[in-house]
Amino acid sequence: MRGLDQANNLVICTKDLSPQNISLLKSCKKPIISYEDLILQYRDYKFITLSLQPIKELIYIGFNADNIWTFDYFTPHQYFDDIVNLSPNEVFVDLGGLDGETSIEFAKRTNYTYKQIYIFEPDPINYEKTINNINNLNLKNVEVFNLGGWSEKDTLSFASNGTGQSKIDNKGTYKINVDSLDNVLGDTPVTFIKMDIEGAELEALIGAAEIIKKYKPQLAISIYHKPTDIFEIPLYIKSLVPEYKLYIRHYSWYTECETILHAFL
Repeated sequence: MRGLDQANNLVICTKDLSPQNISLLKSCKKPIISYEDLILQYRDYKFITLSLQPIKELIYIGFNADNIWTFDYFTPHQYFDDIVNLSPNEVFVDLGGLDGETSIEFAKRTNYTYKQIYIFEPDPINYEKTINNINNLNLKNVEVFNLGGWSEKDTLSFASNGTGQSKIDNKGTYKINVDSLDNVLGDTPVTFIKMDIEGAELEALIGAAEIIKKYKPQLAISIYHKPTDIFEIPLYIKSLVPEYKLYIRHYSWYTECETILHAFL
Protein backbone atom coordinates (compact mmCIF):
# COMPACT_ATOMS: atom_id res chain seq x y z
CA MET A 1 0.00 0.00 0.00
CA ARG A 2 1.17 3.54 -0.67
CA GLY A 3 1.62 4.62 2.95
CA LEU A 4 0.55 2.32 5.77
CA ASP A 5 -2.18 4.75 6.83
CA GLN A 6 -3.99 4.47 3.49
CA ALA A 7 -5.66 1.09 3.84
CA ASN A 8 -7.89 1.64 0.81
CA ASN A 9 -4.83 1.43 -1.45
CA LEU A 10 -3.83 -1.99 -0.12
CA VAL A 11 -2.84 -4.44 -2.84
CA ILE A 12 -2.26 -8.04 -1.79
CA CYS A 13 0.52 -9.85 -3.64
CA THR A 14 0.52 -13.63 -3.91
CA LYS A 15 3.21 -16.15 -4.76
CA ASP A 16 2.74 -19.92 -4.63
CA LEU A 17 -0.36 -19.71 -2.44
CA SER A 18 -2.78 -22.58 -2.00
CA PRO A 19 -6.35 -22.23 -3.36
CA GLN A 20 -7.59 -21.96 0.23
CA ASN A 21 -5.31 -19.00 0.99
CA ILE A 22 -6.19 -17.28 -2.29
CA SER A 23 -9.87 -17.61 -1.37
CA LEU A 24 -9.16 -15.98 1.98
CA LEU A 25 -7.30 -13.13 0.31
CA LYS A 26 -10.18 -12.52 -2.09
CA SER A 27 -12.49 -12.11 0.88
CA CYS A 28 -10.61 -8.89 1.69
CA LYS A 29 -12.22 -7.33 -1.41
CA LYS A 30 -8.91 -5.75 -2.43
CA PRO A 31 -7.19 -6.10 -5.82
CA ILE A 32 -4.83 -9.06 -6.02
CA ILE A 33 -1.71 -8.80 -8.16
CA SER A 34 0.89 -11.35 -9.15
CA TYR A 35 4.40 -11.47 -7.75
CA GLU A 36 5.68 -10.51 -11.21
CA ASP A 37 3.42 -7.43 -11.27
CA LEU A 38 4.80 -6.42 -7.89
CA ILE A 39 8.34 -6.47 -9.23
CA LEU A 40 7.49 -4.62 -12.46
CA GLN A 41 5.01 -1.99 -11.30
CA TYR A 42 5.05 -1.49 -7.52
CA ARG A 43 8.65 -0.86 -6.50
CA ASP A 44 7.83 2.48 -4.88
CA TYR A 45 5.05 1.08 -2.70
CA LYS A 46 5.26 0.22 0.96
CA PHE A 47 3.90 -3.25 1.54
CA ILE A 48 3.50 -6.05 4.04
CA THR A 49 4.76 -9.57 3.42
CA LEU A 50 3.41 -12.52 5.38
CA SER A 51 6.76 -14.29 5.30
CA LEU A 52 10.41 -13.43 5.80
CA GLN A 53 11.38 -15.62 2.84
CA PRO A 54 11.00 -13.12 -0.06
CA ILE A 55 12.65 -10.15 1.66
CA LYS A 56 16.26 -10.92 0.70
CA GLU A 57 15.21 -11.59 -2.88
CA LEU A 58 13.31 -8.30 -3.12
CA ILE A 59 16.17 -6.29 -1.64
CA TYR A 60 18.60 -8.04 -3.99
CA ILE A 61 16.62 -6.91 -7.04
CA GLY A 62 16.43 -3.32 -5.87
CA PHE A 63 13.53 -2.89 -3.46
CA ASN A 64 14.01 -0.44 -0.58
CA ALA A 65 14.21 -2.42 2.66
CA ASP A 66 12.51 0.44 4.52
CA ASN A 67 9.38 -0.14 2.44
CA ILE A 68 9.02 -3.80 3.42
CA TRP A 69 7.03 -4.67 6.53
CA THR A 70 6.56 -8.19 7.86
CA PHE A 71 3.51 -9.56 9.61
CA ASP A 72 3.17 -13.10 10.93
CA TYR A 73 -0.56 -13.51 10.36
CA PHE A 74 -0.97 -17.02 11.68
CA THR A 75 1.10 -18.74 14.29
CA PRO A 76 0.64 -21.33 17.02
CA HIS A 77 1.76 -18.59 19.42
CA GLN A 78 -1.81 -17.25 19.37
CA TYR A 79 -2.82 -19.95 21.83
CA PHE A 80 -0.02 -18.98 24.22
CA ASP A 81 -0.39 -15.21 24.30
CA ASP A 82 1.21 -13.03 26.96
CA ILE A 83 -1.84 -13.47 29.19
CA VAL A 84 -1.29 -17.25 29.31
CA ASN A 85 0.73 -18.64 32.20
CA LEU A 86 2.39 -22.03 31.69
CA SER A 87 3.80 -24.02 34.60
CA PRO A 88 5.80 -27.25 34.92
CA ASN A 89 3.77 -30.48 34.81
CA GLU A 90 1.07 -29.10 32.50
CA VAL A 91 -1.41 -31.59 31.01
CA PHE A 92 -2.24 -30.18 27.58
CA VAL A 93 -5.14 -31.21 25.34
CA ASP A 94 -4.85 -30.20 21.67
CA LEU A 95 -8.21 -30.59 19.90
CA GLY A 96 -7.60 -30.09 16.20
CA GLY A 97 -3.96 -31.06 16.20
CA LEU A 98 -3.45 -30.62 12.43
CA ASP A 99 0.23 -31.63 12.07
CA GLY A 100 1.19 -31.30 15.73
CA GLU A 101 2.52 -27.77 15.33
CA THR A 102 0.65 -26.29 18.30
CA SER A 103 1.61 -29.12 20.64
CA ILE A 104 5.23 -28.84 19.56
CA GLU A 105 5.12 -25.12 20.32
CA PHE A 106 3.53 -25.86 23.69
CA ALA A 107 6.32 -28.29 24.54
CA LYS A 108 8.93 -25.67 23.68
CA ARG A 109 7.20 -23.01 25.75
CA THR A 110 7.18 -25.24 28.82
CA ASN A 111 10.88 -25.97 28.23
CA TYR A 112 9.75 -29.61 27.92
CA THR A 113 8.69 -29.74 31.58
CA TYR A 114 5.09 -30.65 30.72
CA LYS A 115 3.59 -33.81 32.20
CA GLN A 116 1.48 -35.02 29.26
CA ILE A 117 0.15 -33.95 25.85
CA TYR A 118 -3.01 -35.40 24.29
CA ILE A 119 -3.59 -34.61 20.60
CA PHE A 120 -6.90 -35.25 18.82
CA GLU A 121 -6.84 -35.16 15.01
CA PRO A 122 -9.58 -36.94 13.01
CA ASP A 123 -8.22 -36.25 9.50
CA PRO A 124 -6.23 -39.39 8.53
CA ILE A 125 -3.67 -37.41 6.53
CA ASN A 126 -3.09 -34.89 9.30
CA TYR A 127 -3.00 -37.68 11.88
CA GLU A 128 -0.09 -39.32 10.06
CA LYS A 129 1.69 -35.96 9.77
CA THR A 130 1.29 -35.46 13.51
CA ILE A 131 2.65 -38.91 14.36
CA ASN A 132 5.67 -38.36 12.11
CA ASN A 133 6.42 -34.89 13.47
CA ILE A 134 6.16 -35.98 17.09
CA ASN A 135 8.37 -39.01 16.45
CA ASN A 136 10.94 -37.01 14.48
CA LEU A 137 11.32 -34.63 17.43
CA ASN A 138 11.35 -37.53 19.88
CA LEU A 139 8.81 -35.80 22.12
CA LYS A 140 7.97 -37.83 25.20
CA ASN A 141 4.62 -38.32 26.95
CA VAL A 142 2.53 -37.50 23.89
CA GLU A 143 -0.56 -39.52 22.97
CA VAL A 144 -2.20 -38.93 19.59
CA PHE A 145 -5.81 -39.96 18.94
CA ASN A 146 -7.21 -40.37 15.41
CA LEU A 147 -10.44 -39.02 16.83
CA GLY A 148 -12.54 -35.86 16.70
CA GLY A 149 -13.81 -33.94 19.69
CA TRP A 150 -17.59 -33.97 20.18
CA SER A 151 -20.31 -34.03 22.83
CA GLU A 152 -20.67 -37.82 22.72
CA LYS A 153 -19.34 -40.98 21.12
CA ASP A 154 -20.47 -41.13 17.48
CA THR A 155 -19.48 -41.59 13.83
CA LEU A 156 -19.88 -38.48 11.67
CA SER A 157 -19.40 -37.40 8.05
CA PHE A 158 -16.21 -35.50 7.44
CA ALA A 159 -14.67 -33.40 4.66
CA SER A 160 -11.01 -34.38 4.56
CA ASN A 161 -8.34 -32.58 2.54
CA GLY A 162 -5.26 -32.87 4.72
CA THR A 163 -5.28 -29.17 5.62
CA GLY A 164 -6.52 -26.98 8.44
CA GLN A 165 -9.87 -26.72 6.64
CA SER A 166 -10.79 -30.38 7.18
CA LYS A 167 -14.02 -30.46 9.18
CA ILE A 168 -17.16 -32.30 10.26
CA ASP A 169 -19.61 -31.87 7.37
CA ASN A 170 -22.88 -33.65 6.57
CA LYS A 171 -21.85 -33.61 2.90
CA GLY A 172 -18.40 -35.03 3.62
CA THR A 173 -17.34 -38.23 1.90
CA TYR A 174 -15.38 -39.64 4.85
CA LYS A 175 -16.57 -41.08 8.14
CA ILE A 176 -14.70 -40.33 11.35
CA ASN A 177 -15.00 -41.42 14.95
CA VAL A 178 -15.70 -38.71 17.51
CA ASP A 179 -16.00 -38.77 21.27
CA SER A 180 -16.14 -36.46 24.27
CA LEU A 181 -13.12 -35.50 26.34
CA ASP A 182 -15.03 -36.60 29.43
CA ASN A 183 -15.31 -40.12 27.95
CA VAL A 184 -11.75 -40.37 26.64
CA LEU A 185 -9.78 -38.67 29.41
CA GLY A 186 -12.11 -39.27 32.36
CA ASP A 187 -10.43 -38.18 35.59
CA THR A 188 -7.23 -36.93 33.93
CA PRO A 189 -6.28 -33.65 35.67
CA VAL A 190 -6.16 -31.51 32.53
CA THR A 191 -4.58 -28.06 32.95
CA PHE A 192 -4.92 -26.56 29.44
CA ILE A 193 -7.35 -27.18 26.57
CA LYS A 194 -6.89 -25.71 23.09
CA MET A 195 -9.62 -26.11 20.47
CA ASP A 196 -9.56 -25.20 16.79
CA ILE A 197 -11.93 -27.69 15.19
CA GLU A 198 -13.70 -25.80 12.40
CA GLY A 199 -17.04 -25.10 14.07
CA ALA A 200 -17.33 -28.11 16.38
CA GLU A 201 -15.98 -26.21 19.40
CA LEU A 202 -19.28 -25.83 21.27
CA GLU A 203 -20.10 -29.54 20.90
CA ALA A 204 -16.61 -30.43 22.14
CA LEU A 205 -16.96 -28.06 25.10
CA ILE A 206 -20.24 -29.75 26.02
CA GLY A 207 -18.34 -33.04 25.91
CA ALA A 208 -15.65 -31.63 28.20
CA ALA A 209 -18.03 -30.12 30.76
CA GLU A 210 -17.07 -32.38 33.67
CA ILE A 211 -13.33 -31.93 33.13
CA ILE A 212 -13.75 -28.15 32.89
CA LYS A 213 -15.92 -27.92 36.01
CA LYS A 214 -13.68 -30.22 38.05
CA TYR A 215 -10.18 -29.10 37.01
CA LYS A 216 -10.83 -25.57 35.67
CA PRO A 217 -8.08 -25.76 33.01
CA GLN A 218 -6.91 -22.79 31.01
CA LEU A 219 -8.81 -22.61 27.72
CA ALA A 220 -7.86 -21.27 24.28
CA ILE A 221 -10.91 -21.73 22.05
CA SER A 222 -11.46 -20.62 18.44
CA ILE A 223 -14.70 -18.61 18.22
CA TYR A 224 -14.81 -17.51 14.57
CA HIS A 225 -16.07 -20.52 12.62
CA LYS A 226 -19.76 -19.74 13.20
CA PRO A 227 -21.36 -16.29 13.66
CA THR A 228 -22.93 -17.38 16.95
CA ASP A 229 -19.68 -18.73 18.43
CA ILE A 230 -18.52 -15.33 19.64
CA PHE A 231 -21.32 -15.12 22.22
CA GLU A 232 -22.55 -18.72 22.64
CA ILE A 233 -19.15 -20.15 23.57
CA PRO A 234 -18.26 -17.52 26.22
CA LEU A 235 -21.73 -17.83 27.76
CA TYR A 236 -21.45 -21.62 27.89
CA ILE A 237 -17.99 -21.53 29.45
CA LYS A 238 -19.19 -19.04 32.07
CA SER A 239 -22.11 -21.34 32.89
CA LEU A 240 -19.61 -24.09 33.72
CA VAL A 241 -17.13 -22.00 35.69
CA PRO A 242 -18.57 -18.57 36.60
CA GLU A 243 -15.27 -17.41 38.08
CA TYR A 244 -13.37 -17.76 34.77
CA LYS A 245 -11.88 -14.55 33.41
CA LEU A 246 -12.49 -14.29 29.67
CA TYR A 247 -10.35 -12.51 27.07
CA ILE A 248 -11.02 -12.33 23.33
CA ARG A 249 -8.08 -11.62 21.03
CA HIS A 250 -7.91 -11.48 17.25
CA TYR A 251 -4.79 -12.63 15.37
CA SER A 252 -5.45 -12.04 11.68
CA TRP A 253 -5.17 -8.63 10.05
CA TYR A 254 -7.16 -9.39 6.89
CA THR A 255 -9.98 -11.82 7.75
CA GLU A 256 -12.28 -12.72 10.61
CA CYS A 257 -10.24 -15.92 11.14
CA GLU A 258 -8.05 -16.59 14.17
CA THR A 259 -10.22 -15.06 16.89
CA ILE A 260 -9.42 -16.83 20.16
CA LEU A 261 -11.24 -16.88 23.48
CA HIS A 262 -8.86 -17.28 26.42
CA ALA A 263 -10.36 -18.39 29.74
CA PHE A 264 -8.61 -18.92 33.05
CA LEU A 265 -8.95 -18.22 36.76
